[in-house]
Amino acid sequence: MRNILNMKPKTSIRSKLSGIPPAIFIGTVLVLLPIFTYITVANIHRQKQQHAKLLLEKSAALAKSVEAGARAGLKGGYWGKRKLQNLLVETALQPDIQYIAVTNTHGRILAHNNPDKIGEKHGQGLALNQLLNDTDLKWRLVTLDETELFEGYGKFIPTMRLFGPFHQSEMRSGPHGSKSFPNKDTQLEDTVIFVGLDVSAIEAAGKSDLHQTIIMATILLLICFSGIIFVFMTQRYRTAEASLSHMKALSETLVENMPLAIIAIDEADRIAACNDRAESILGKKSNHMVKKDISQTLPDELCRLIHDVKEHQTIIEKEITILTPRGKEVPLEAGAMILKNERDLFPGYVLLFKDITELKSLRKEIISSQRLASIGRLAAGVAHEVRNPLSSIKGFAIYLQQRFPDNPEDQEMSHILIQEVERLNKVITQLLEVARPVTISGQNTLMHDFIKNSLKLIEKKVAQQQVQIDLDLSHEVIEARIDRDRMKQVLLNLYLNALDAMPESGRLSVILSKGVDPATSGHDTVATMNREFLKIQVVDNGKGIEPIDLPNIFDPYFTTKNAGTGLGLAIAYNIIKAHEGKIKAESKPSLGTTITVVLPLSKP
Repeated sequence: MRNILNMKPKTSIRSKLSGIPPAIFIGTVLVLLPIFTYITVANIHRQKQQHAKLLLEKSAALAKSVEAGARAGLKGGYWGKRKLQNLLVETALQPDIQYIAVTNTHGRILAHNNPDKIGEKHGQGLALNQLLNDTDLKWRLVTLDETELFEGYGKFIPTMRLFGPFHQSEMRSGPHGSKSFPNKDTQLEDTVIFVGLDVSAIEAAGKSDLHQTIIMATILLLICFSGIIFVFMTQRYRTAEASLSHMKALSETLVENMPLAIIAIDEADRIAACNDRAESILGKKSNHMVKKDISQTLPDELCRLIHDVKEHQTIIEKEITILTPRGKEVPLEAGAMILKNERDLFPGYVLLFKDITELKSLRKEIISSQRLASIGRLAAGVAHEVRNPLSSIKGFAIYLQQRFPDNPEDQEMSHILIQEVERLNKVITQLLEVARPVTISGQNTLMHDFIKNSLKLIEKKVAQQQVQIDLDLSHEVIEARIDRDRMKQVLLNLYLNALDAMPESGRLSVILSKGVDPATSGHDTVATMNREFLKIQVVDNGKGIEPIDLPNIFDPYFTTKNAGTGLGLAIAYNIIKAHEGKIKAESKPSLGTTITVVLPLSKP
């Protein structure tokens, strides 16, 4: 198996790529493309913001330089719109400056680097009045002669009234001989400056950056795409190389966690792995089974399943019964199949099986319920149709017995006839009792006294058979809620069965104990969890019950006695079930039988 699993496939890159599902390519593109698209768009947007910031800073610098020139002219003592006009013309001589204009708050151009523009309107659609309250420079994109320009605009200070110049003589003296502007005719006018810049050079640089960004994003996308494909190809290659670890992975994941028992067998019929469930059912530890031949570790029935799979090359499913090392027979629902890996190579076989003891018990319960339903229908007819004739027969027998008192032969025949009628009537009574649901009337009962009183019913028969009675009653006072008549019927039936198993002396033991957790095997009934229980055991050292008969002793009409009806233990089982208890039997031929009754204790 190692040689097969260690085989390395000789495949070309083309064959490896052809083995990759198209969904991998599509999925990779769908995942990576939006990511890199977002990154690219974000970079482009960031570059545009940086360009706008750069142009805005340049516009602000030009506006500040014009303001500084205006302030210098004012300090020189003589300033007018001609001086401002010349300043704008000189400043706009730079190649990337398209225009510089100063307007009032109504948009009328007061000064422009192009004198022809003076008096025209500029800044339509802008709230120029609001700019006077904001010191920050604003910007927008405008189109001039089909050329897109970047225009920065904002509050312009200081300026003067541009309708005419003023001279040094117009200034008035202030405190300490200082000069200041006149209050009225020379009052400063609210103005706005506009700077238009050519963005073609920056757009060219931006296009170059965009081109480089797209190229880099495409390269990164291809690198990531290739990386993912490479990782996928590497994983596929490693999977092919690591086929030998398939059994271990199966053991760690599926084998250990599935409710079924699983055993993996290699091509040499050696056990490769098994789970805890298999250990529990087979009664062996994995270290005693792994790497050993199945003929040395598995029951013959499971080995035959593997041989059948080899022969028929198909899945085999059967119900089998195995014998555990402890000598316990366990019914199994088992299946065997051929195991193949992802390259359709043969590494071995798989055995799957589960314990169906409870399932078979459930099937048996269903059959028993169906049988009881049939018995119930039969019993209803028998009770009506048979009891009336029996009453008549018994009446005639009594009449004949009284009419011929001196004839011993007639007396004996009449007595036998009456006994047989009573026996038939008893059978009908039991038939009705086992067929109908049991109803109980619970009473709080001291179990010590109840057990002692129940033994008085068999005192005469015990003395006749010279059977010794042993009582082992708990030192604790045990009180349980039971139907006394029904439970007395159960115990009497168990006592009589024990005495029948010891026709010539013996020992009958009755054990009462408390607090024993009910067993989960045998003919169990529903038991309430987290409650205390009492246990009554009736033990004899009689002839015992054969193992083949033991599972059937609680079935209606099953009996090993020549004159038994097979209804006594079936009735006892129904009564215990009605008490929410359970009853089970343990027996060994020639050594005796133990019947255990477990009942829930009454709540305090």
